[in-house]
Amino acid sequence: MAERRRSKRHNVNLIARLAQDDGAELGLCVVADISETGARLKTNEALTVPENFVLLLSTNGNLQRHCLVAWRTNLEIGVEFVRDQPTAAMKN
Repeated sequence: MAERRRSKRHNVNLIARLAQDDGAELGLCVVADISETGARLKTNEALTVPENFVLLLSTNGNLQRHCLVAWRTNLEIGVEFVRDQPTAAMKN
């Protein structure tokens, strides 16, 4: 099957945090793979994560991405990174 993604995915298995736009944390996830434009996240909260959220990729929150859910299963979420979306979580 031909690859249709816009950018190459890299396997990372990195623990990250999920947060609402207002900065309230939603829980933890494992970033299974990531690219410039999106990621695949593993989390027990996959069905309750909102359609838009912030992915905190560093322990201090300095490295983060605003996400839009592209697809989800019981334990995984595929997200697209949305550019130029300032949020309270990103300002902290």
